Amino acid sequence: MNRKGWKTTVPCVRFIQGDGVNFYTIQNITAQLTRKGWSQDIWSYGMGGALLQQINRDTLKFALKCSAIDRNGKWHNVYKNPKTDPSKASKGGRFNLIQNGKEFATVEVVEGAPSPSNNALETILEDGKVLRDQTLADVRSIASSYDTYLNSA
Repeated sequence: MNRKGWKTTVPCVRFIQGDGVNFYTIQNITAQLTRKGWSQDIWSYGMGGALLQQINRDTLKFALKCSAIDRNGKWHNVYKNPKTDPSKASKGGRFNLIQNGKEFATVEVVEGAPSPSNNALETILEDGKVLRDQTLADVRSIASSYDTYLNSA
């Protein structure tokens, strides 16, 4: 309890709610916690584009996920295929991102085959070592070079 009589935690413990958060759910969560006697100074809310644009990873059917793992020198596919929502199935395996003009295609890596020269993916960090040091300006420049909307004007 704090000096005002609200429930609290030890000073080094706080809570963050970041899933399914929007303007209304924050109000609802805050009201429920207050009714239960919890101090609000230990709660935080995190959100991506939901408050600004109501966009989440399901809106565009996009998420970055692990797709393969190297165990003792042998690659194993990592994927999910939920029974409750087949649209959320993910690809398993190692992939190259092949660029052909302005188009891209994801192609599974074939063990022993040479890496294609038009693979747009590049290893930046491997085994804790930075292989390519980049500034934020470098990253923005590379990203804008792929922006077909900006480059078609």
